[in-house]
Amino acid sequence: GGKWGVINFNNEEIVPISYDIIMKNWFRVKDLIIVQNGTNQFDGSIEYDVYNFEGVKLDNKEIDYKNHIYYKG
Repeated sequence: GGKWGVINFNNEEIVPISYDIIMKNWFRVKDLIIVQNGTNQFDGSIEYDVYNFEGVKLDNKEIDYKNHIYYKG
């Protein structure tokens, strides 16, 4: 029932601890951190937020998450 976020090796918050889920299949994520509220399992059909590994929130309307995971199946 808690919230998720991401803290880097330097103990700096790069994704706010305010999300219901993080795309947890880390071996599938190439270059972005994909997070979402309102669901308990990632659902690409509803709004999601995207961060790079430096903690910069990106415009999710320009990003198709499928282009940023290794395995699309």
